[in-house]
Amino acid sequence: MRYMTKLGKHFMKDETILNKLVELGEIKPQDIILEPGCGDGKLTEKLAKFGCTVIAIDIDKELILKASKKLSSCSNVKFLTGDLLKIKPTGFNKVIGNPPYYLSSRLIQWLITGPMPELIILTLQREFAEKLCATPGEDNYVYITVLSQLFYDIKIDGIVPSRAFYPPPRVSSRIVIMRRYSSIQKELLNHIWILRTLFTKKRHLLSRELKKIGIDTPTHLLGKRIYEIAVKDYYDLLHSLTPKYLDNTYIAHKS
Repeated sequence: MRYMTKLGKHFMKDETILNKLVELGEIKPQDIILEPGCGDGKLTEKLAKFGCTVIAIDIDKELILKASKKLSSCSNVKFLTGDLLKIKPTGFNKVIGNPPYYLSSRLIQWLITGPMPELIILTLQREFAEKLCATPGEDNYVYITVLSQLFYDIKIDGIVPSRAFYPPPRVSSRIVIMRRYSSIQKELLNHIWILRTLFTKKRHLLSRELKKIGIDTPTHLLGKRIYEIAVKDYYDLLHSLTPKYLDNTYIAHKS
């Protein structure tokens, strides 16, 4: 148990929650699903029953061996051993799972700035889940909030108590549903560095920090602090900047 806790692993044992994750996934046979932190394969088995392709990954070799033996008859499951963010699998359109808490922020950032799947269903630590849904002016309105809400509609569906896991974590969790907007501009990803830079000083005035990187502040945002700006305003700000201007600014910023 100490070893599992050190790895951030808490196995979902509640069948009701597992079934809910599957239900929320709206699984179709043609789906390719990434399951981060598959553990002993309990959720993997439920996903595979729909005939979809499942890419199940875990950093623990013993767990992967146990899960692969249990699901040896499932030809639609591909098991991968290792660090998800080093392997970076591709080709999936949905993500469903119970990832280790320590992986949450980096996982979400990679999913959004990389593969950008159409649907993400994850159990996440309550504080992090609420951060994804935060609104302007709240203390937990941070970079990952704006990044996520630029491209995804995000909802929290119920509480997952500690007793639903083994070993039980010290905190409660939430089921987070992230549905990619049908109309998105991936070009905005080229400019995400601006948001990342701004939110290192989120309580500073937006105009002050934009000036440092050579960007003019829209009149209606003057006097507002970085963490007080709505996602829509950040979208409009990034969208309004021409690719040429952004490219030049980016090169100067990186140098």
